[in-house]
Amino acid sequence: MYYNHFSLPVDWSVLVHDLNCMSETIVINKGDIILLNNSSLVYINLQGIVAISKRYLSNKFITLYLLTSANCIFFIDNKVNYYLEGKALTSSKLLVVTFKDFINLRTHYQNILGFELNSLMVKLNYIELFANMLYHKNIRNRLINFFLIMCKNFGLIYSSGIMIDFSISHLDIATIIGASRIMVTRILNELKKNL
Repeated sequence: MYYNHFSLPVDWSVLVHDLNCMSETIVINKGDIILLNNSSLVYINLQGIVAISKRYLSNKFITLYLLTSANCIFFIDNKVNYYLEGKALTSSKLLVVTFKDFINLRTHYQNILGFELNSLMVKLNYIELFANMLYHKNIRNRLINFFLIMCKNFGLIYSSGIMIDFSISHLDIATIIGASRIMVTRILNELKKNL
């Protein structure tokens, strides 16, 4: 069960302004990457879809989940052998506030706790879905699972089928499912032939 459309009654910019919180709005174009390596910050997604990945010092990485609108990300800095990065799958806008200011907002606006819990629930659901997807050794099954995840979370139902209302490159799909771009293109072409 997903709660991607949780919203607050007041705009975030108004909340931040009312309490004189230090904040910055970052616009990320499709394909841009942002490093999320500061544990004293909270990133609130105002618009768009950002793939959050764990990149290890060995340069290997795994996509953990998709950060969608009206969700936030924060983490505890445990000084391990990885860092988080976010890649914009669509044009995105992130509001960045300090963790201290976020806690201050939460004490003044009680519904932010619901927002925070919702973000954690969405994150856990994505992590479970992505783990189940990566469990498959067969890349074709991973790709089909990925499309089912996308349809469930971003699909618009029409009489002719389900449409995912944004484009994603074969390279981004390959990165998320742990395959090569060539393999993804080949499997997609095979699936198109079978339609």
